[in-house]
Amino acid sequence: MEPISKSNKSNKSNKSKKMEIATEPDIYMPSMDEHGNYVDKITSFTKGLRCPCGTRRDKVYKTTSLFSTHIKCDSHKKWIIDMNHNKSNYYAEAIKTKETVRELQLIIGDLNNKLANRDMTIEYLTNQLHGKIVVPTTTNLLD
Repeated sequence: MEPISKSNKSNKSNKSKKMEIATEPDIYMPSMDEHGNYVDKITSFTKGLRCPCGTRRDKVYKTTSLFSTHIKCDSHKKWIIDMNHNKSNYYAEAIKTKETVRELQLIIGDLNNKLANRDMTIEYLTNQLHGKIVVPTTTNLLD
């Protein structure tokens, strides 16, 4: 058995790193208090946490202590205040989005039906072209 050199060790560790499954961090959503206001409440997370408040959108917080520090910054606090002022707008937007999704689901269903009908027509015409389907010829019974 040959001894493991430093270069062999690094190759093995690189291979194991490549085998890890890439996971996306969770997106932070503030909680609601008993009055219906958005409030910061940190829950546990394992894959990291990304805050959509806008101060550092691309930043992934790996620990609760780092995220706890983030939510104390003025920009994040302002975002929470803006969320509370625009609650009715967010609700109206959510309703519109639900309606749009429902309409799109109906359109997709209709298009799927049309596509299935066209597929059957193509299959029928292809079989007819290749002589697999015999089209009955009508004869005039009065002759």
